Amino acid sequence: MKKILILIYLLVVASCSNIYSPNGIQGKDAKKEIRDLVGNLGIINFPLLLSSGASSSFVCPTESTAIIGSNNASTAANFTLPGQNAYVDLSSTGGTLHFRSNANSSTTTIFSVRILQTANTLSSATCTYTSSGICAGAIGTGISIFTTASVSVSASECLAIRCTNAAYIRIQQLASATIPTTTTTSFFAAILAPDLLDSVSGIEDDKYYTKDSFEKCKEGVTNISLIQSSFTSSAFSGLREVSNCNKPASAVPQTVDSTTAAVLQGNECKLEEVNFIGF
Repeated sequence: MKKILILIYLLVVASCSNIYSPNGIQGKDAKKEIRDLVGNLGIINFPLLLSSGASSSFVCPTESTAIIGSNNASTAANFTLPGQNAYVDLSSTGGTLHFRSNANSSTTTIFSVRILQTANTLSSATCTYTSSGICAGAIGTGISIFTTASVSVSASECLAIRCTNAAYIRIQQLASATIPTTTTTSFFAAILAPDLLDSVSGIEDDKYYTKDSFEKCKEGVTNISLIQSSFTSSAFSGLREVSNCNKPASAVPQTVDSTTAAVLQGNECKLEEVNFIGF
């Protein structure tokens, strides 16, 4: 009889680790804290989202490869029209300067021509363009570029630009000028990320886990979220430049998507269960 009572006592004690543990944390509480932590860490990305839009006052960096204009109105071609996911910069340093492209070797192509706001130039600079019958001869006044123009250049035709004051111009094919947006896939990935984290971690609602393993889990989740934020910051910096400075969408750096982050965070949260007496 005494042995039976001892056995019953041990079974009751052993099961107590899944009923209550003063030195542990229950799985459902751990999952809630992890979700709250991930949500709070995600808030730091909001200012990046708000500042990613286009702005007429954004100062675009210039590039040393920019083509300097010619004071000769009958200049030969001094730049080549850019292909997909590429661009060409033109720099008018003051006075009346001229730019002429090589003949368009493709079919009719539409180019985005934008006068950029830089440290030394304004987006309101006075420039015009001509895109027909201009592969030779003098470059005169053409159609005004009001900051941005969509210019169609037919096959074998050239694009000529004339500026009468300091200006910095960037040209790219319009097809590659689309600003990246959140896709349906990434939208659903962000929604499903918390459930994916729970699934990968394997935390069970009714079990108790050690506080030490839970603290290590939160530290790992925080570190991964900070890495993700760093990539996001880089991506939004690139997005601001793409939005304001007429760069191809391919220039935006890649981010760490929500699905990948959730899997990494789940692996950091393989919690250790408390022992049979709840420690």
